[in-house]
Amino acid sequence: MSGMLALNETALRSVLDMASCIEAMERVFIELAEDRYFTPLRNRARPEDGRNWMTTMPVLRISGPRCWALKQMVVSPANRALGLDALQG
Repeated sequence: MSGMLALNETALRSVLDMASCIEAMERVFIELAEDRYFTPLRNRARPEDGRNWMTTMPVLRISGPRCWALKQMVVSPANRALGLDALQG
């Protein structure tokens, strides 16, 4: 397996269409309802100054091909004042 692929919004929109995304999410929600995934609790790391924090959301597909995935996001509310998104991830 090669390294992680990271796509920005423009690249992502060039390879995904809304109908395909809706179809994929429908399948995932059905599989979730059928307990085909192990979804441990999310973890939030927030420093004492509270200016920003990171949340990680792991998941393991336990039916079909086993596959781990991890969503990681950083929330930085002060980014809004800089004209940037507060949510990165």
